[in-house]
Amino acid sequence: MFEQIELAIPRNLETLQLPAPDLLSFYKDLERRTIWVEGEICSCLLESVKWILRWNQEDAGKPKEGRIPIRMMINSPGGDLYSTYTCADVMLASETPIITVNMGMAMSGGFLLLIAGEKRFALKNSTAMFHQGSAGFEGSASQVETATKHYKKQLNQMKEYILSRTTMDTKTYNKHKDADGWIDGQDMIKLGVVHGIVESISDILGMPAYV
Repeated sequence: MFEQIELAIPRNLETLQLPAPDLLSFYKDLERRTIWVEGEICSCLLESVKWILRWNQEDAGKPKEGRIPIRMMINSPGGDLYSTYTCADVMLASETPIITVNMGMAMSGGFLLLIAGEKRFALKNSTAMFHQGSAGFEGSASQVETATKHYKKQLNQMKEYILSRTTMDTKTYNKHKDADGWIDGQDMIKLGVVHGIVESISDILGMPAYV
């Protein structure tokens, strides 16, 4: 009734095919609800959004304190603003707590993701940076006018978001964003960007995402 199927089973280590170490590490991190945002931000960040939604679905009905937190490790110079805002909005809407960690640099879009965490940390010598970015417009006069209005609206949206997620006042924000706001570890704490500095590896390993 069923055809006989023969499986080629390796008899020694020389012919044994193991998963690629990077792929194995990736899935191991997902088991621990750990997401890495590395390098330039692009539409690929939406894959992380899917996992945040999936974990929230798994936790449906559980009290917040009974959920295993999601951990986002960030080392990014920034990138696509639309993908950044999509991810940040989902992070803020997440009922499962999200911990963010600045693993060296959280700049531009990386900064916006960092402050979207419910609890936020940074390596001692890490750097954060936010700015107003740059833009160039082409087209007819009305198209340029419309694009300019949209860009100004984005800048105001970014300002309100950063002020709402940190302890910065408007004067401090304007001072930093006009000259690219480079912030070191201690300033991240002073300005409410993060809640603590990672002093040892055990600080990271001991975070709730590993419970």
